[in-house]
Formats: sequence, structure tokens, C-alpha cells
Amino acid sequence: MPKPVKVAFNEMPDGPDYTWAGPQHTCLCGNDTLAVAARFDDNKISFYFLDGRCLTCGSYLTVPSEDDNPSLA
Repeated sequence: MPKPVKVAFNEMPDGPDYTWAGPQHTCLCGNDTLAVAARFDDNKISFYFLDGRCLTCGSYLTVPSEDDNPSLA
């Protein structure tokens, strides 16, 4: 049975620091669901921190921004 997201935040383990790996959209454990802090304006994300955590293993990550994708520049 799936757990509510508040359980994921409350029970998140203290994982390794993978910020050295640069911007990642997937954790090195293989999970692609990451926790980030974001601000919303008119129902759209207007700002987010590049510090993230993996919801599976608790690793610390740097998440990508639009500037990290050269095809969008």
C-alpha cells in the first residue's frame, strides 16, 4: 500500500552527499522522485532551490535547472 508523502519526509534517511556529481534528475540509487523546496506564483513554479533530496535513500543532490540543458539555450 502506498504511503502518504508526509511519511516519506518524516522517515527520510540521512543519505550520502552526491552533490559532487553535478546536477542530477535521477539519484545514483536509480530513483527519480526528489524533494525540493519551491515557490509558486499564479499556480506555476516561480523559484526553486537547487538542493534536493532523494525520497528513496535520502541522498543529498543538486537538481538541474533549465540552464543545465544546452538544447534549451
